[in-house]
Amino acid sequence: MIKSAFSVKPEVYKEEENLDKMTFQGNPVGFEFHESSNSMIGFYRWSAEIKMGKKKVLKFEADYILQYSGVQDFEEAYVEFYFRKVGRFTSYPYFRSDFSHNCCSAGLFLPPLPSLNERVN
Repeated sequence: MIKSAFSVKPEVYKEEENLDKMTFQGNPVGFEFHESSNSMIGFYRWSAEIKMGKKKVLKFEADYILQYSGVQDFEEAYVEFYFRKVGRFTSYPYFRSDFSHNCCSAGLFLPPLPSLNERVN
């Protein structure tokens, strides 16, 4: 993790069991291919939020950096494709853990974010 932001509104403590909607998403936000050093670096941003009605009462956002080596024999387009497919599953367990840690540190005992179960082709 190279950057994070966590915010909680006081209302979340009053209605902890009545939280309406928890959502999360992750997207690649940068990619660099370094053929000369046989590596690639990718950046992945994850965010999660909880709403009570229409009001956002909790938000966590974190950026992760991922580096892969051994890519010198592949075209950049294939390396980027690999990162976009695998980076999601590589970074998510860290985000899931960081989210739980921040919630627990704030005195919120929420269920963990779900596991990713989509297929990688």
